[in-house]
Amino acid sequence: MGEAVVAEPVAAQPPSHVAPPRLRDPNVTLQAVAWSTNPERRMAVVNGQTVHQGSTVGGYAVVAIEENGVVMEKDGKRALLTYGH
Repeated sequence: MGEAVVAEPVAAQPPSHVAPPRLRDPNVTLQAVAWSTNPERRMAVVNGQTVHQGSTVGGYAVVAIEENGVVMEKDGKRALLTYGH
């Protein structure tokens, strides 16, 4: 008979992309998203202002523009701004 092969348990890997929690600030509203495969062409309208990645609006920094909303950051915390909060 051959030797038994025992495999070591493998730790579960965290998901590569975890969506941030939803932004729930009544003073910040998403009106539109123009998404492109080219990140430089992405834009959104937040509080009536056209924004791009790196912009600031309503005290939040625009971290990324996604197909389903805008990732915003304030005080080191990220959240996803979506339509209708």
